[in-house]
Amino acid sequence: MGYYFFKKKVIRYSAFHPFNPPTKLVKTLVGDYVVTGSLVNWYDKANRINYSYDKEKHRLAVNGKWSNAAYCEEKSLGELKLFFQPILEKNRLQHRKDN
Repeated sequence: MGYYFFKKKVIRYSAFHPFNPPTKLVKTLVGDYVVTGSLVNWYDKANRINYSYDKEKHRLAVNGKWSNAAYCEEKSLGELKLFFQPILEKNRLQHRKDN
């Protein structure tokens, strides 16, 4: 999963689904984000989760739980799409086998 910040909006990119793996990159508008110092904060209404990303430490916390924060890499949108390419190709091959 990747998050892209663009013009005060958060966009989630994903190539994962437990029951129906996508064959194209799934793009979802999550909502607005607010920057306070080195923190980028946003609320995902669909999942009812508050996210905080520390740009200096490259850590993502869920609902303010920094002790469980995940390390993140910063990538350009082009790099993000390249990262998902092999996953999507695998999903396409699996989809062909199933049909």
